[in-house]
Amino acid sequence: MFAKLIAYFLMALGVLFILKPDMMKKRLHKKAYKKARYYIFALALFLGSAFVKIGFAYHGIIPKIIMILGVIAIVKGLFLLKAKAYEHLMDFISSKPLWVFRLFALSYILTGLLILFGIK
Repeated sequence: MFAKLIAYFLMALGVLFILKPDMMKKRLHKKAYKKARYYIFALALFLGSAFVKIGFAYHGIIPKIIMILGVIAIVKGLFLLKAKAYEHLMDFISSKPLWVFRLFALSYILTGLLILFGIK
């Protein structure tokens, strides 16, 4: 049940960001690096640990792929804890055109679908 909630949440975020990619871009332009860095760190650790839990809870190849995505999210969260790395990453991403943000949103939807099909 928890896995389905995460999947639906990711897909809803993906649809929202596909419809309004400028909203995602505006969020990255905010210069509240210190506070946002901790929120992103917490989100990456939460989603990463949830993906790892999903990978262990279900059998098959798709849940194992989800588990690998979780490990990557945890490692990414640890790297974002450094201030310089976070600032460079946010500056790099925020300078991209809107179609790149739509691709990010599509990856949210695909990750949600991967979770839904992986837990059946």
